[in-house]
Amino acid sequence: MEILKRGIDVSNCQGLVNWDLAAPNIDFAIIKMGIGSDDVSQDDSQFARNVSECERLGIAYGLYLYSYATNLDEAESEVQHALRQISGHNPTYPIFIDMEDADSYKAKRNVSAETCIQICELFCRRISESGYKTGIYANLNWFENYLNDSRLDGYDKWVAQYYSECQYTGNYTMWQYSSDGAVDGISGRVDMDYCYVDYSGNASTEPQETSQKQSVSTSPYVATGKCAVGLCDCYETNDDNSNVLFQLAEGNCVNIFGNTENAYYHFECLHGRAYVKCENIHVDGDDSFVAPQYNDNSQTDQSSNTYTVVAGDSMYGIANKFNMSFEDLIALNPQIENPSLINIGQVINISGNFSSNSNTVTYTVQSGDTLSSIASQYNTTYQAIADANGIDNPNVISVGQVLKIY
Repeated sequence: MEILKRGIDVSNCQGLVNWDLAAPNIDFAIIKMGIGSDDVSQDDSQFARNVSECERLGIAYGLYLYSYATNLDEAESEVQHALRQISGHNPTYPIFIDMEDADSYKAKRNVSAETCIQICELFCRRISESGYKTGIYANLNWFENYLNDSRLDGYDKWVAQYYSECQYTGNYTMWQYSSDGAVDGISGRVDMDYCYVDYSGNASTEPQETSQKQSVSTSPYVATGKCAVGLCDCYETNDDNSNVLFQLAEGNCVNIFGNTENAYYHFECLHGRAYVKCENIHVDGDDSFVAPQYNDNSQTDQSSNTYTVVAGDSMYGIANKFNMSFEDLIALNPQIENPSLINIGQVINISGNFSSNSNTVTYTVQSGDTLSSIASQYNTTYQAIADANGIDNPNVISVGQVLKIY
């Protein structure tokens, strides 16, 4: 297929975009509206500014809403969320529902593929009935295994696959081919997109047939990589003498970016970017790659009141397993500096004496806060704060909420 337009998609993660600098380098932008149900607190903090700037500079744009719906009532609220934010604007690109499960919110609530299909169909139908172009954003796995239903055939599809070619065999109009792009006016990395139709109205917007896979020879190799050794060092740079940021445990998976230059892959993490030796990683598609299976083969030594970590464990999950509070488990294990980083084979205390005078502090959420920004203040991670406070969706916190920090 012919690439007609080149663009980016942005959210509050890109901060304040200098659109005057970005404009000459892109044909379009897809702007995040927010997440979930129709609540102003869930609007993306940069939405209004990003739309205003694109309109000021004449940049063609579309919009997307990250879906947290678990049923059709919640999906209808997401429709209202989108329509509220669209009001007064005239995007020329579609309004996409972002259907994924990056934080396992849907999986934890047993949301079925059938329900996801119904949510997408309702959202797209209602947006289309309101007079806007519409479509579905998902990664290749979701389109092939969860959203592969004829009820969605009439809606545009925006496929995310960070690889040298788009391997989706159905019809699609856009391909998000990288999350590692660089564009003038944006600090840090940004998602990059190809568009195969002209949404400005100068050409047909019918989904394109994909009898041939679309390739991009300059795109970095990207795949799922699994740690194939007991513990794998993750470095700050692609150099053996670099600082070790943390370790991956055997079976842990990451999305790897880049080629094998200097015998390293790199991947996204809370530290920004980390590098890992290729020899320690099995890559999806290789004969050696087997998806990790998390079994309850945990080992509890009743005599010493300890527990040995297995694949898939977290401190929050271990606390639940033994019917104890997360706070008590942390207090029993002062040797663990970062509760979100535990390793397979690590021995955890699950019983004993501990001081009630722990290092716990509290923080009251202020306007503009995110779990990531709070975590950076206390030298911890957003996962650790989410686990400590029983937060299922780390993207949703409220002003005035009191958080425990360890």
